[in-house]
Amino acid sequence: MKDFFGVEIKEGAPASKVPGNPLLRVYGSGPEGKTCKTCSHLWRKRRSRTYLKCELRENTNGTGTDHQARWPACGKYSEEQ
Repeated sequence: MKDFFGVEIKEGAPASKVPGNPLLRVYGSGPEGKTCKTCSHLWRKRRSRTYLKCELRENTNGTGTDHQARWPACGKYSEEQ
């Protein structure tokens, strides 16, 4: 089975369990060498700890929608101002 970009997907592995930035499958790769750390869509949810979230993803109160600042940027990357 292939995804929208023609990349082979292993059957049986749910999309949420695939490591890395899930937005790369939706929007494609962003600028070379850029990470989510400097993107304006990345925000911090402060509770007893601080959790990184992305505006472009669904926001739940679980770890499944936590985002990593070190992930490569997606095609919707916009420089933080």
